[in-house]
Amino acid sequence: DVAIVDLTLRDGDTGTQLAVALSRSGVKVYVYSGCATLKHALMSVNHVFVSKPAPADMIADLVIDGASHWASRSKVLNCC
Repeated sequence: DVAIVDLTLRDGDTGTQLAVALSRSGVKVYVYSGCATLKHALMSVNHVFVSKPAPADMIADLVIDGASHWASRSKVLNCC
């Protein structure tokens, strides 16, 4: 399973907690956010960080070709 999570959701800064919970459940987490700094809690989460804005086709390619991005504990992808 895969989830794309923004750090700031409609109900506030709850994306970090969601990413942590999903990762602990075995879900591969892509954090897609314009937030300039990563939350400390994300350091314990296996994730790929994609900075906003990113083209939709780039995000689709990441998810489809995701296996190569999971070789390291976490990865930051800056696109624009």
